[in-house]
Amino acid sequence: MAAMRTRRAAGTKHIQEDDSAQTSGGSSRIPQVIDPGVSNVKTREAHDRTAYGAQRKRFQDTNRLERAITIAEFWYYVLFAIAVPLLLWRYGETLRYDMGLGSSDAVCDRLTTWITNGGGIIDGAKCFFSEEGGGRGIASTTRMPYRHTYASVPLDMCMWEQSLQSRLPELSHVFVTDEVVKKHCGDGWGQHAEPWRLILALHHQMNDLNSFWAPYIATLPPVTSIALWTEEQLDNMQSPGMKESVLAIRESIQDIYDHVVVHLRTTYPDVYTITNTTGVYNYDERTFFSAALHVYARAFDAYAFDKDRPKRHTWVMVPWIDLVNHQSFVGSFFGDSHSNRDEVPVIDGKPYFSSWATECFTADAEMFQSYGSHKSGSHYFQYYGFLPEGSEKNDLVAVSLSQDLGGRLREFKRPPPETPSWYTGVAGIDGHITEAFLFTAVRLAVLEKHYARFEQDHQDTPENLPDRINFTVSTAQILSDSDAWKQVLETILVAVKADVEALPTTLAQDEELLELPFTTYETWATLTLRVRFKRILHTMIENLEYRIAKNATKEEWKFPKCEWSIAYETSTVKARHSGIGGAMSSDSLFETSLMSL
Repeated sequence: MAAMRTRRAAGTKHIQEDDSAQTSGGSSRIPQVIDPGVSNVKTREAHDRTAYGAQRKRFQDTNRLERAITIAEFWYYVLFAIAVPLLLWRYGETLRYDMGLGSSDAVCDRLTTWITNGGGIIDGAKCFFSEEGGGRGIASTTRMPYRHTYASVPLDMCMWEQSLQSRLPELSHVFVTDEVVKKHCGDGWGQHAEPWRLILALHHQMNDLNSFWAPYIATLPPVTSIALWTEEQLDNMQSPGMKESVLAIRESIQDIYDHVVVHLRTTYPDVYTITNTTGVYNYDERTFFSAALHVYARAFDAYAFDKDRPKRHTWVMVPWIDLVNHQSFVGSFFGDSHSNRDEVPVIDGKPYFSSWATECFTADAEMFQSYGSHKSGSHYFQYYGFLPEGSEKNDLVAVSLSQDLGGRLREFKRPPPETPSWYTGVAGIDGHITEAFLFTAVRLAVLEKHYARFEQDHQDTPENLPDRINFTVSTAQILSDSDAWKQVLETILVAVKADVEALPTTLAQDEELLELPFTTYETWATLTLRVRFKRILHTMIENLEYRIAKNATKEEWKFPKCEWSIAYETSTVKARHSGIGGAMSSDSLFETSLMSL
């Protein structure tokens, strides 16, 4: 032990001497002796520090990676939460249709399934419901080329005379053979009379939950026709002529209900009793009005396939296709297999009724058809419940001779009874009054003036005075009498101004009210009507003042002629006789009557 301690001490001393030597600048390299115990401790400490640093680095890297993953997941879910609703909003209905899942509207789905199960073809289109749009419509589900046939419905699924005869033979037999029906509704089906039999059939089926047409009837919207308005609402239109037309429609529907429906219910109780889960259906008056107005607004003109009368057409209610909404600037692309052989198929010998694209459509675009470019604004308002927006070509205001003036005109020359337009003129959006009517009015003024002169000249010899009916004047006399033309134009101007001043509200007031937020359908429809006819009245006044100042006997107005107005379609614009003399326009939004010339 002593020797070991001596060696350890000597060694320590030797090392210390070496350190002293190196410190003093010695250059000789002397090996150092390191205690093994001390060396292992330092090594382990260095190793631990290295391992701890590496572990800490791995931990930090792991934390950074997890944090990055968490952030990525967060934004993934945020984007997912934003993108999915947007995609569903933009393409959801189309995706549902592409996947065969239908739409979000059960009524549309039921109708579409019923049509396709019955042999119908729906290609690239869908039925949809929109609260904002006010009901159902038809939209494309994909890009659609022009004139692509997107819907074909077998005629035996439509509601019309032949399908009713095959599916409801007892009811159809009553409609054809009953004498009361024949008296009030005509001898048979067709377009030569009002579509009363089709109205009666729809009324019969409307509350039959087991009806073959139940999926179709469920799509019929609530009726918004002005025919259901109260007296106060009709007076608020400020158009007595329009009110009279509406009351005539209401009276005709009421007449059929009182004389035909009541008779059928009491005479044929077996046919007119339908028991549903809700009880026995009462064929009430309100439902009949609804059925009548639906047929007026939705029935199509189609070939009757009548072997005995091969040219006859009839009224047809076409499911699915009648959901297409109106637009003024498109065509009317629909028809049956007979009238439109190129577009409408015949499959297994069955005729179809089809509708095809009026233009190229993108996916999810609503598709439109024109309900008739040659129908007057009055017709749209009375039967469809709206005036076409964006187009005023169908708007008319009438100027008519009173019954007294019409009777006096008849005394000079009795015109054929089928020409009531002699007594009524119209003006469209350009404010030009029909020249034929002006000529007739001036003719009467010239006849009255010349006949009065003849009466004065023959005071002493009245036996030589010709009868009024044999008294004539030439066309040249009429065209050259500028005083008579001025007299007639001034009379019309005074009458129109008096009517405008008598209206409860002005054009400016109505336009301002129409700009306010939408409140009710009745308010919007009433203001739209008033604004539209008042615009024409104001234009007429400016035109008349201009022509009177020009002292023009030929057509010369302040505003240019709108050739596209239906005011110039003499075969379209109708007038009806009113009393012994005179006539009333059937198509005008407002009517001014001339009491004297």
